[in-house]
Amino acid sequence: DKMDYFAIDNPKSLPRLLYRIAKLQTNSINRILKKMNITMDQLTLLAEPYRQDGMSLKVLAAKTCKDHTNIARILKPFVAEGLVEIMSPPEDRRYKLVYLTKAGREYMSELERYMGKCSEFAYNHYDKSTLDLMMRSMQMYEAIIVNNCYEIEQFAIKME
Repeated sequence: DKMDYFAIDNPKSLPRLLYRIAKLQTNSINRILKKMNITMDQLTLLAEPYRQDGMSLKVLAAKTCKDHTNIARILKPFVAEGLVEIMSPPEDRRYKLVYLTKAGREYMSELERYMGKCSEFAYNHYDKSTLDLMMRSMQMYEAIIVNNCYEIEQFAIKME
């Protein structure tokens, strides 16, 4: 039955399976990143300005699926260490933009090398077609979630 994929008492339901995979992956990455004094949440936030400097806190929150009110708090230690700057453009002080400093770029480059080596070791025994299949499956599931979340939330609200 199609509903078995979503049954809350089914340990192999899609939501529970996705939650478990995300938890296992996040916990594993956090243990790996502990050596570098950073968490997966923090790395996810720093990766965006590493790709594109000058992103607003609001855009950064949307790209990382985080509440925008928490972004500045999560970045605060990196600001204190001189790795990140949060500035308002002179033309509009309402916006806060996130920039990596030179030291922040060097830190991210070091993290990128470190995580690259760890990933290479972790996925070395998978062939490209298996990795491609995993990536396509995850991207497909993500698209389904992104495209349906608002409607599902509205449906749940109406049921109350």
